[in-house]
Formats: sequence, structure tokens, C-alpha cells
Amino acid sequence: MHLPNKLLADLEISDIQRLIDIGVGEDKFIEYKSRLNLGPDKDKKEFLADTTAFANALGGEIIYGIEEGDDGLPQQITGIEVDNEDQLKLLIENLLRDCVDERLSGYDFRFIPLDEAANKYVLVFRISMSLRAPHMVKYKSTTTFHIRHDGGKHLMDVREIKMAFERTSGLKEKAEKFINERLEIIQKEVISDHSSSGGFIVGHFVPLLREEYQLDITNQAVIDRLSQVRPPYTQNPVSYRHTFEGFKTMPDISGRGNYNLFFSDGCVEFFEERLIGIERDNDVYLPSVAYEKALIKYFDQIRKFYEDNTFNLPFIYSMSLLNIKGAKLVHTKYDYTGVRTTTYSRKIEKNELHLPKLQINDLSKDSAAILKPLFDMIWNAFGLERSLNYDENDNFLPPK
Repeated sequence: MHLPNKLLADLEISDIQRLIDIGVGEDKFIEYKSRLNLGPDKDKKEFLADTTAFANALGGEIIYGIEEGDDGLPQQITGIEVDNEDQLKLLIENLLRDCVDERLSGYDFRFIPLDEAANKYVLVFRISMSLRAPHMVKYKSTTTFHIRHDGGKHLMDVREIKMAFERTSGLKEKAEKFINERLEIIQKEVISDHSSSGGFIVGHFVPLLREEYQLDITNQAVIDRLSQVRPPYTQNPVSYRHTFEGFKTMPDISGRGNYNLFFSDGCVEFFEERLIGIERDNDVYLPSVAYEKALIKYFDQIRKFYEDNTFNLPFIYSMSLLNIKGAKLVHTKYDYTGVRTTTYSRKIEKNELHLPKLQINDLSKDSAAILKPLFDMIWNAFGLERSLNYDENDNFLPPK
């Protein structure tokens, strides 16, 4: 990408002007357009072809409102007239929803004011490399596949379409290998050296396109952002340290106990030791409300971390419960009179519970909805039908 590594919301006209000043021409990652017209069929098909071409390649940006010179270099910021941003966004979203197969989700746009009195803006349309590629344009009677190259875009041939499918499966295999290797290390180096008799919750977030990124964990601004992400079920401010793997934050300066581990390629690991604990009768309990609230809150933190650092979807989410044999799930609720009722599950027979990995392709759902299938499986493992912290419409409504 040629634009600064900023959130789209932070881009300014000066960032666009810099592309002109240093003579950044069109290539595989950037395209300039002087206008955006989504009225005629021809223009709609061109827009769909441009967008899917970037998604089927390595991603990139289309900048609308830039005049090019005869040499093909950006020459002047002219802007495009936008009377209603929301209407234009809706038109774009509907067009991509209805006329692209597989559905395209990894895109965003930013209207940068140029002359607000005249409704003039520069539109930066950012498209991520897609792991649901290849995406097909289906407009009226035509169906086409496009891919971006240094000189523009072209129709994909059979070989390129096949390669797009193979790329997706290979990245998933790498992600699963990374997660399995980390779980093995945690078992050998963290849990084996732990004095707690309770259980542990371990999770991983793995961007499938992580090889494209390098998180600068020596940058103070990045350090400040990472240190704000608290491990699950942690209220106190965290300490941090640099490690061989990346950047570790934890509430205990000794490095023991709950932690986050941020890898330079954007992977995130969390370790939680306090939720599955021993109660007064010497049994081990997992409190159903507390652990679900904690994991939902943590998922919110990591999705914001990815958004703030412009990591592209999709990512894999993995969660495991370790050292849990003999534990019980405890659920407490209150009726309308305030009378408390506590129920206990049977003791779980498994010592480890490795939940199915989720591939997160878009974040249109809230975190509670994304995690519900995993919570239901945990309740199933304890002999119960489903998580009772959700209502009949799958809304997260835990007892007060």
C-alpha cells in the first residue's frame, strides 16, 4: 500500500497530495479515478470489475477525485461531488452485495473533505486481499472474474482461478499449525510450571494474511495501544515486557498468571488462570456468567486492536480449556423477587476441551453473537443443552 499506515478515518488531503508530490503512479496496489458514476450499466460493471480485481489479487486502494497527466501520474486533486455520503455508501454496499459472488466483505471507504461548501470530496476506497477469492462479477447476463496486475486489471483464466482457491486452503493450514505449536509450548512451559490446581483458558487470534504485516513493537505509540489491552478477567493496569515472540502484557510484574502475547505479525495469544478456580468445598468451578462476559469483552478489545492497526480480515479464532477434569459449570440467576438460584452441572470428564476454530470473515455481528456457538459447545461438554446466558433470540442477556 502506498498510503500511510493509518486508519482510513485518519487520512487527510495532505496524504493524497503526497502521492502527487512524489509521483506515485498506478500499479498493482493503487488506481486513480477522476470521477465515480454508478448510474449507467457500463459504469457499474467497471466499478465491480475494479473492486473484485483488487480483492482477487493482493488488495489495494482506488482513489476517486484525482486527475492524471498524459504520463499516467497523478497530477491534480479535483474531488468528486457527493451530495449524500450515506446514500452513496448504501448504493456501493448494495451493488457489491447483489452483484458479487462469493460475497465481498473486506472493504471500507473514507470521504476526505476537499471543499465541503461545494460538496467536493476525495473518496478512498480500500479493498483487502480476500481469502474467499475468487470473486465473480455477476451483472445481468454477464459473469466475469478479474484480477489486478501492475498495468491495471485483466480477466482471470482457468489457471488463475484455480490458484486463488488453492491459496485460501494453504493459509488456513499455516494458521492451524501455528495454533497447535503454541498450545504445545503453553502445556510444556507455562502450565507445567504452574502451581494452580484450577483450570486454564487459552485463546488465539490469527490473521490469515499475517505474513503481509509487521507490527512495530518498538514504536512507543504501538506500545501504548497494546498496553491498554487487558487480559481476560483483568481489571487492574497491566505491566509489559518485550519477549522473543513479541510483546507481552500482564497484571503481574513477575510474568506469571494472566497475560496477552502480541506477535509482530498480528497474532494474539491470551492465557487466563483465574476463572476456572477452586471454591470452598475444594471442587473446581467455571462460573458461566463471569467467563462468558470476560471473553466477550476481550474479543471486543482484539477486534478494535485489528481495526486500529488496519489488519485485514479474515482471522482464525481458537479457544481451549485446559486442566479441567472434574470441574463443574455453575450458573446463578435471580427471579423477579430477587431470590437467588444456583445450579451446578455434572463434573466434566475431559481434561482438555479444544473448541472448533472459527474463521471470522466479517465483523457485522457483535462479539457475543460470534462467540455463542463456542459457549453452547462448552455447556454441552458439561452435559447441558446450551448457554443459558442467551435468550430465545440468541441475544446475550446474562442474569443480573
